[in-house]
Order: sequence, then C-alpha cells, then structure tokens
Amino acid sequence: MTKAALRSFLKQSASVHLGKCGGHKAFVTRTGPRAIFKGLTKRLEASVFSKASLPRAALNNSSHRGWKGPNAGRRRGAAVDRQLTAIANGTFKASAHKHELTNVALAVLEKHQLTPVCGQRGVCNRQIATAVDFVCVKGNELWLVELKCGFEGVRSTAGKYKGKEAFFHGRFSACKDSAEHRHMAQLAATVAMFERETETLSKLQRQHGVMTVKACVLYVCESGADLVPLPAWWRTRGKHLLAMI
Repeated sequence: MTKAALRSFLKQSASVHLGKCGGHKAFVTRTGPRAIFKGLTKRLEASVFSKASLPRAALNNSSHRGWKGPNAGRRRGAAVDRQLTAIANGTFKASAHKHELTNVALAVLEKHQLTPVCGQRGVCNRQIATAVDFVCVKGNELWLVELKCGFEGVRSTAGKYKGKEAFFHGRFSACKDSAEHRHMAQLAATVAMFERETETLSKLQRQHGVMTVKACVLYVCESGADLVPLPAWWRTRGKHLLAMI
C-alpha cells in the first residue's frame, strides 16, 4: 500500500467532515443532502461524564514556553493538532517551523514505527460525529490516534463534584471521572463508529492490506510523550457508549 493511495481512500470513504455551518464549524455530510451532526464530546459530557470539574492542571497547565493567557493549554493543543494534521495529510510545508510538541509527537510515533497517513478523518453514528485526530499505519495495522497535549501528573486524578470524587453515569458508574477515562471513552466511541463502516474495513483489507485496526491516545508535553493503547475493556464497550448518547 502507498501512503497517498491509503490517504485518498480514507478521505473519500468518510461520510462526514468538519465544515462551515453559519458562523461556526460543525460536522456535516461530505456528499449528498446536507445534514448537520452533533459532536461526540458534547454528547459524552451530557450523557456519560459527570458534572465534576477536572483538576485544574488538567485543563490549564501550559502557561509557559510561549503559551500564556486564557486557554493557553487549549490553544497549544489546537496548534499542535493543526500541524500534525497537515503532516499526516501531506500538506505541511517542509520549510515551516514546527512547534516543540509537534516534534515530540513525531519522535514518539517514529519510536513506535507509526507513520501518519491521514488527519481529521470523520466518523459518525446516527446524528453524532467526530474526527480521528490522525490515522497511522504500522505494517498491516491501521492505528487510530487521539492526541492530547498536557495533563502532566493529573490525567488519572478524578474530578470532584460537591466535594466528592465523581464517577461516570449509567453502566459506567464504576469509572472514576478522570481526564484519562474521558479520553479512553472518547476514543472507544470513535473506534466503534469507525468499525461500523463494514465496507470501508473490507476495502482496507482487500485493496490496502490492512488486517487489524488498533487505537491509542498520544499524550505529549514538554517533558516527553506517552503512547497509551486503548485497553480491551474500553474497546469492547464502545458500542455501549454509542447507545448511551
């Protein structure tokens, strides 16, 4: 398989993409009659996650190294995400400056022999949609990668609501509401959406030699990076998350 051919197929086979809707962006159908989709993260927040506030450092730990002011962490993450998307899509200019965390992310992907081939690949289920941050290949494996910047030292710490540790709702009530669990739930639902594309999976195998689909969360920060594969427990529950939202 070639990167260009696989990238083209992943883009063309997507049912949705992030497009303009009025004065903001939203997931819309890529072809055919225009339909607008609700975002996965907001649906998880409404139906699965608690009302807890996550530890402060998990949301704003980037007021250094050039990233300061309100929403510094989110602006940093968005900037790194844009660069990695461009690199995966083959549109990043070789002469352009790379952010420090972009280089950190690329280094850990190379260490794990993961080659980015497509960025922001849309997936959907009913009226809910999201995008895989970027898709990588490793031999005959296709990897769906969720990027998260920051969260140093706090990603497994549960948030608190009314002074008590918070937990998810419904059948996930045994899960502490932490940043890492939210990320795994988001990734599990994303993988479940992708795996509903049976025709896509069949063509990936027949035409591009892809035999296995795997997934991971890639955490990056100035001190390094951590690639965390999606645990089997979460992967088998992706369809249950979709049913809840």
